[in-house]
Amino acid sequence: MRRVLPWFGLLVIVGCGGGEGGVSSAEQKTILDSRKLNNTKTGAETLKLSQWDSEVVEIGGQQFKLVRVVATSVPDPGKPEVKSDWLYKLKDTEIAGIQANTAGDDWKKGVKDLKWTE
Repeated sequence: MRRVLPWFGLLVIVGCGGGEGGVSSAEQKTILDSRKLNNTKTGAETLKLSQWDSEVVEIGGQQFKLVRVVATSVPDPGKPEVKSDWLYKLKDTEIAGIQANTAGDDWKKGVKDLKWTE
């Protein structure tokens, strides 16, 4: 039992850390809820988010976390799956901006030049 406890403690610490791609579970939930709200019923039910990635940047003198996520869903029964790539600007766990990611995996190269919709 004494040999197991130190490993268990380490597993708990590692498991409670940040989420995938440096995006916390609260931030992931905020984005997931937003995507579900702006979707059809079938789209919301089939929605999957993947390829989480993030970077903290300064925009207009404020710190924001930029989150890249790929969304896949089936918009309506019988229709093909749709894939889209998005960037979210987060302040704490609130969405402060969103835009389509046209740079793909190279999205971090031009983050300071992005124009945001509020």
